[in-house]
Amino acid sequence: MNVLFILPSLKNTGPINVCLEIGKSIDKTIHKLIFVSLSAGEQESEFKKLGEVVVLKGLLISKYFKFKRLVNQYNPTVIHSHCFLPDVMNACLKGENTLTTVHNIFEDDYIPYYGYFKGKSLSILHRYFVKKITNVVSCSESVRKTLEDKYSLMTEAIQNGVETSKLKNTVFWREGEVKYFYLGVMNKRKNVDVLIEGFLKSEVKPARLYIVGDGPEAEKLSKKYCSFNNVIFTGRLSQPRGFIRDMDVFISSSKAEGLPMALLESIAESCTYIISDIPPHKEVHDSIKDYSGFCVENTVDGFECGFKTMQKSDIGLLQRNALDGFCSNFSSEIMALKYAKLYKLSSRQ
Repeated sequence: MNVLFILPSLKNTGPINVCLEIGKSIDKTIHKLIFVSLSAGEQESEFKKLGEVVVLKGLLISKYFKFKRLVNQYNPTVIHSHCFLPDVMNACLKGENTLTTVHNIFEDDYIPYYGYFKGKSLSILHRYFVKKITNVVSCSESVRKTLEDKYSLMTEAIQNGVETSKLKNTVFWREGEVKYFYLGVMNKRKNVDVLIEGFLKSEVKPARLYIVGDGPEAEKLSKKYCSFNNVIFTGRLSQPRGFIRDMDVFISSSKAEGLPMALLESIAESCTYIISDIPPHKEVHDSIKDYSGFCVENTVDGFECGFKTMQKSDIGLLQRNALDGFCSNFSSEIMALKYAKLYKLSSRQ
C-alpha cells in the first residue's frame, strides 16, 4: 500500500512531528511511505529514514502541478495531508482517496497569529477545503467535538501520539533544584507571559524556568525577563528530546491547542506537568493516572498556585504516574495502528 503524505514543510513543528511519528511506527512491510513537502526543514534526514522524500521547489502553482504528477507517478492508495496549503492541494484532486488530519480549531489558531480579518478569512477557506476531502480526522476528542458543535463538521478522532523514550533506565526526580520548562513557539495563543509571571510570583526555590523556542513574542519576552537569573531563554532547539530528558516539569499556559505534542513528548521523557485548563490539556490529564500533574486556571494566580503545589509534591511519583498513563494512551504505536486501520478501510471506499 502506497501512502503519500503532503506537508507544508519538514520543520520541527507539531503537525510535522505527528506525521513523522506515524512514519516511525507504522508497519513499513505493508506501507510504502512517500513524503512530499512544500518546503525544506531540519527534519528532512529523519523523514528519509522512513521513505521517499520529495521537496517541491518553485512557485506555488508549479508546486501544485508537480504534486499532481507525483500522485500519478506513485498511484498512492491514500493521500494524507496536514495543514492549510497541503489540504487545499489535496481537496483539489479529483477521483483520489484523500485524507486530512485537522490539528487545530481554525479561528483559535489563525486569528491570534494573523489578526482578525486575515485569520477569519483563512479559517473559512481552510474549513471549505477540508470539507472537500474524503476522510477527515481530528487530532483529539476535544477538536472532534468542537468541529462538530461549531461547524457541523463530522470527523473521526485519532489522538496524537509520540515515540516512547529511548532511555533504557528512566531516572525520576528525587531531590534538589526543580527544572521547569516551556517548549514551543512564543505567540499570543501560547500565552507564555502568564506562566513566567506565575513562576516569578510563586518564588519557589530551588527552581529554574527554561523557555525553549522562538516566535513573534520571543524577543519581547526575553528582554522583559532578562534581569531574572532563574528564567532562562534557550532559543529554538532542532532536536529538543535530549534537552527534555534533563528537565522535570513541563509548563503550558496556552489558550488553545489541538493535542499538544510538546506535552506528550515531555511526559514520554518522564516529566510531570502544570498546564492550563483548556479542553485538549484536560483530555490528556484525564486520560492518564490520577496524581500525574496539575491542570490549573489559566491566570497568573492559577500558575502561581500550580508552582507552589508542585514544589511541595512528590515529583518523582507524579512523573512515574504520568509516564504509565502515556504508555497506555499516547504512544506513537497506538496512533499509527489507528491510522493504518483507517488507511485500509478508506482504500475500500
